[in-house]
Amino acid sequence: MATFSSALTNVKSQFAKLVPDAMILNACVESGHRWRKRKLDPVTTVHLLLLQLLAGVALIRLDRLAQLGASAVAVCRARARLPLAVWMKLAEWTGRSCRERGKIGRYRGHRVMIGDGTTFTAPDTPQLAKKYGKASNQRKTKPGYPVPKLLALMDFATGTIAKVIDIPHARGEQMVLTRMLKWLMPGDLLLADRGLVSFAHLACFMLAKVQCLMRLPRPMVVHGRGKGIRKRQKQLGCQDMLVRWEKPGQHKLKWLSK
Repeated sequence: MATFSSALTNVKSQFAKLVPDAMILNACVESGHRWRKRKLDPVTTVHLLLLQLLAGVALIRLDRLAQLGASAVAVCRARARLPLAVWMKLAEWTGRSCRERGKIGRYRGHRVMIGDGTTFTAPDTPQLAKKYGKASNQRKTKPGYPVPKLLALMDFATGTIAKVIDIPHARGEQMVLTRMLKWLMPGDLLLADRGLVSFAHLACFMLAKVQCLMRLPRPMVVHGRGKGIRKRQKQLGCQDMLVRWEKPGQHKLKWLSK
């Protein structure tokens, strides 16, 4: 194993319980990743990433901080060798370990979970472009780089990630939101933005006894007594009302079975 500096050794000791070496190696094995013995093996690569995040330094300064004798290019190549599935498993396992060890803060008896999505650009390779698709410019004339999209479920009390789902750029987060149900428990409170609101999702979460707190899109906001399938039942206070939302009649969802 490579010789660790004092900073890297400190990170290794502090995260020995939260991110042990066995967890990193098991994530690689379960993801089907093969590696050979070298200076920047999977364990050292993950620890270097943690050190960079905690120190808040650029990648070019990481070598001086860790005193490992590896250039920024070598570290980039080492990170690229680890499949995305390895990082996703580590995020899930680390979050689960943190939630099991620490005291989970609750809001009025509910465990608060946050669901949100994000996008980022990836290297322009045929494999990534085929799996995630490319984003086009405003004129729709020239595609850019592959843009993967991530939907994450986070624990509000610990700030850890419970589940991450990667989807193509053109696919909406709503189509895979119900896959988060098995990571939620009855009585949980799910916080989400206006992009994840629909009648079908609220019905699925209510059936699983999961509470939802989501900001409504502008077309769904009820003004006055409402109209159509959303009508006001009772005024509870200032900007607070009870609304009856009926099932849409002619709306077909491909992701939802009968």
